[in-house]
Amino acid sequence: MTRKHNNHAALLCAAIVITLLIPGSAQALAQASDQTRTHLALRLLPEDARGDALVILRDSTGDRTAKNGTGFTCISDSSDPTRLSYNCHHPALNEQFALEREFRELRGAEFRERVCSEAEARGIRVPNGAIEITSSVTIDDEGDLDTSMTVYTLLWVPYQTEQMVAIADEDPGDAGPWLHRAGTCQAHVMWSKTVRPSEEGQKQQ
Repeated sequence: MTRKHNNHAALLCAAIVITLLIPGSAQALAQASDQTRTHLALRLLPEDARGDALVILRDSTGDRTAKNGTGFTCISDSSDPTRLSYNCHHPALNEQFALEREFRELRGAEFRERVCSEAEARGIRVPNGAIEITSSVTIDDEGDLDTSMTVYTLLWVPYQTEQMVAIADEDPGDAGPWLHRAGTCQAHVMWSKTVRPSEEGQKQQ
């Protein structure tokens, strides 16, 4: 439980840093340097996990490695011009995510069923407790950076149901955890937190 709370604190800090370091325009978002994107990706992780992390920068031309490592994989994705997305996941999720990319053209229940059947056939199993953390910076309708963002901590619990983990399968927002995709190979407990950096800054003054 301590590790989960450490990850959650790192996420809140990352959300604030991401929004403050990048000026409020779509052009600035697109022009964020590799160094800045790498730094922000690593800020999603607890300090003791950053040194061994692999950081991949993704854009419309493909992927390139910004930092080598064998621990957590962090991806900074700018292929969508309206969003700078971040995802860091435990190495145990690498095979699962590669499988999901393989069938990314499918949608909804068809996607989940195909991924889970293929995972079973190929012997791909994610251990209970593998961690994934994700967030993004988005552009609003006026072309400015959104002043708030939601960050997520995901704890993978494959094939668990709400009865097994005693957690509801409905999203309570910032009120607490919920179980997503219950009973499938992609089941995970999710915590969400909406962060408004302007409000955070006022609290610190």
